Amino acid sequence: MITDLEIKGIIYSGHLARRLFERNIKKDIIKWLILNGKAIEEYKDDYPCPSLLLFGEYNEIAYHLVIANCEKSLVAITIYTPDPNVWEDNRRRIK
Repeated sequence: MITDLEIKGIIYSGHLARRLFERNIKKDIIKWLILNGKAIEEYKDDYPCPSLLLFGEYNEIAYHLVIANCEKSLVAITIYTPDPNVWEDNRRRIK
């Protein structure tokens, strides 16, 4: 888990900004998920920075947030509510 002291700066990708607007998700949820979410998948080979898929429930709503952990900042890439046809218990992909 990432602590408040480790947040170097959060960059919101253009894709994330569109998704926040389209899905009516508040920006505050991003920082909350970074501080409190659980890493459920890790993408070490992502370019240009390794990334993580975080899961958390905020006000009883499940969210997934993809963040890239770059050298000087965290980049929030996308956020969504997990599809129950794809995710078991919002944490594991259905095979």
